[in-house]
Amino acid sequence: MLADLHMHTRASDGRAYPADMVRAARAKGLGAVAITDHNTFAGSVAAARSGVDGVIVVYGSEVRTEFGDVVVLCPSPPSREAPRELLDLLDFVAAESCLAFPAHPYDVRRLGIGPLLRLSTWAAVEGWNAASDPISNAISWLEARAAGKVVLANSDAHVPEAVGAARNLLPDAVSSEDVLEALRKGEVRALPGYSPAGFASSLAWAIARRA
Repeated sequence: MLADLHMHTRASDGRAYPADMVRAARAKGLGAVAITDHNTFAGSVAAARSGVDGVIVVYGSEVRTEFGDVVVLCPSPPSREAPRELLDLLDFVAAESCLAFPAHPYDVRRLGIGPLLRLSTWAAVEGWNAASDPISNAISWLEARAAGKVVLANSDAHVPEAVGAARNLLPDAVSSEDVLEALRKGEVRALPGYSPAGFASSLAWAIARRA
C-alpha cells in the first residue's frame, strides 16, 4: 500500500479542501494519507469526515516547535491541539498514542530540527520531502540513515497536483492504527520523487497567496 504522510489543505496554507486532497490521493493510487496542516488537526478531521472511499486518513498536524517543524500522526482525533514547545509536544504524543517525526530536517529554507533528528523519541525521520531541494534531501536522508532511523518520503503537498510526488510503501492496512503500527515497526520503504507538475502548481499557488 502506498502512503503520503505529509500534506496541507485550506485548514492552513494549502489551496484545496481536505476532501479534494484525499480524492487526488485516490486518483494517484495511494491507499493512505496524513493531512498535516500547520498547528491544527482540523484539516485531517474534515478529511476523515469527507466520505471519500478507498483511502485511509491518518489524523495529523505539522507543529512549529521552538527547534523546528515536527509532524504528529494520531490514530484518532486528539483531545486537543498539539502544544508547540517540544518537550510538551512529546508528552502530548505519548498521552494521545500518537507518533512524531521531524519534517524536512535539513531544509535551509524552512525550519528543520537538523541534528536533533537523532533523538531517540522519533518514530521515523522525513528523509525526503518533495518540496525541498535535492541537497537538503540528500543531507536529511544520509543523516537519518546514519542515525539508524526509519526513513520516510513525503510530498508536503499544498496543491492536489503534488500529492504522492514522494510516498512510502507499507503493508496493506485497513485503519489508521495499522498505518502507525507499520511505522513503529519500521515496515516501510521510502519512495523518493519529485513532480514537475506539482512543483509548477505549488509555485503558482505560492505566488497567488502573496498577491
